[in-house]
Amino acid sequence: MKKYKMLAVCLAAVMALSACGQKASTETPAENADQESTAGLANPWTETDQAGILEATGFELAAPEGAKDVQYSYLADEGLAQVSYVLDSTNWVYRLQSANELTDISGCNYEWDAEEQGKVSYCDAEYRSYVNENGDDVQTVNWYDVVPGVTYSLSATAEDLDGMDIQVYAEQVFAPMQGDSYGDEELETQAEIQDYFLGEHTRDEDGSTLLIEANEDGTYKVNLSVIRLCSLEDGVGTFEDHKMTFTVDDPNGNPMTGIIYRDGEDHLTVEFTDSTWDYLPNGEQLTGF
Repeated sequence: MKKYKMLAVCLAAVMALSACGQKASTETPAENADQESTAGLANPWTETDQAGILEATGFELAAPEGAKDVQYSYLADEGLAQVSYVLDSTNWVYRLQSANELTDISGCNYEWDAEEQGKVSYCDAEYRSYVNENGDDVQTVNWYDVVPGVTYSLSATAEDLDGMDIQVYAEQVFAPMQGDSYGDEELETQAEIQDYFLGEHTRDEDGSTLLIEANEDGTYKVNLSVIRLCSLEDGVGTFEDHKMTFTVDDPNGNPMTGIIYRDGEDHLTVEFTDSTWDYLPNGEQLTGF
């Protein structure tokens, strides 16, 4: 199992809770969290330490300096990793889980007072807020990094979160995993990483080609020819965070978007993230370039 390096740093506040302001317990499942409290059922959460999280889930978690009541735990059947802690009178829970799409893994089962779409770094995110039955403010953000296929969740609970921007904390705690999944540790500079993408790449299995060329305006031209399927030309790409995001017209003339990234075998993978064309739907991956 890949050992993802996730270092939770610079959180201003944190908690020893199972989820959303509920005290973690090895005996009773948390109210309003992942499971309903049911007599006779064992708690599915396993309490452990950092090494135990890494061994059980492949994720590396760490509480920030100064945190109190730190608890590490995981759901073995779901591969869900969690660290919770308390700092500066605010409670936080940070979670990670492998997934195929953006998923709410906060464990909070509220009818939210406010919800909105946004970003955490380059990842799509969903923000929610609520005042719980105790009168405490609750904020959560779930975000998804499509390259390693991991959903993240950060939850905050305190008497008053007015004026707090949870996105700031999410940006601080989020450490992208692309370095592991791309094998970019041998490339020392951003320019070297970008240069790897340039040129024509051929897929050995069928001869399909991917051509990436630099434009004068700082964008990239992307041409993709898939043998016996289609030829997509004059796509426009931008490069950020070790991956290229591109837009190109499908054979019906409708725009489709995707990402290009390095896999663990030092090849390029093309993944379509927003497509209306049935032959290359959302989530379709073309590997081995």
